[in-house]
Order: sequence, then C-alpha cells, then structure tokens
Amino acid sequence: MDKNLLLGEANSFLTDWHRAAAEADAEKYFGSMDNDFVFLGTDLQERWTKEEFKAWAMPYFRGNSAWFYSAIKRDITISDSNVYAWFDELLESEKYWTCRGTGVMFYSANGWKLKHYSLSFTIPNEVVAEITPIIKSALSNKGE
Repeated sequence: MDKNLLLGEANSFLTDWHRAAAEADAEKYFGSMDNDFVFLGTDLQERWTKEEFKAWAMPYFRGNSAWFYSAIKRDITISDSNVYAWFDELLESEKYWTCRGTGVMFYSANGWKLKHYSLSFTIPNEVVAEITPIIKSALSNKGE
C-alpha cells in the first residue's frame, strides 16, 4: 500500500479515536485498541492494560463526553514494512494545557489498531524549577 495513503488513514484513525472519547463512543474508542494495548497516563501509577483502562474509564463514557483532546500537531512515521506506525502529537485539552501523546499502532486486515499510547503533560523548561518542589512533595506524600 502507498505510504501517503497509509499516513492519511493513520492520521484519520487517530483523529477519530480522540473524537470517540469526546463523543463518549466507548465502542469505537476501545474498539480502536488491540487486545494487548497499554495506556500510560500522566500519573506514575497509570500503566493500564486495555481491560484495566476500560474499567477505569467507563464511568466517563456514560455522559455526553468522556474527555476532549484534539491534535494541534501530529507526526506519524510508517515502518518500512507498512505494518507499524509510531507517532507523537501535541494535544489541545479542555481541562489542561497543551499535552503530548505518543504511541504505536499496527495495520491489520481491519485497518489500524493502537498497541500503545502515552499521555503526558508538557512543562515549559522555564518553570520546571518552580514546579519541581510541588511535584516532589506530592510524590513523597504518596510514598513514591
């Protein structure tokens, strides 16, 4: 398959995945994940399998919107075999500031499937010294 076509499909797939969360479409959101999918959240404790993440997230999908992230910049690389893709994206968030998502997906007979996704907060270097004591305090209070 043509790489440009695959890139377009991968980009649309990720946009649709984020839209599914914004529209609380649990079937499409979790259906976009492979069975061995892993989600890394913003907290140190957040490393979930697909089923663990789904169990945690389902209450959010009972409303009109689970959460809203929209890509404002995305870079996708397709493997030479056209089977895997890895990506990073800057995300606009209704609740937070600009976040970063990174992940890996593969192309199956049914189209793209997510294997891994990591959501992280971006912190400008200029404010790291101010934020570090707050984060260290929170971690020590959690015993981490």
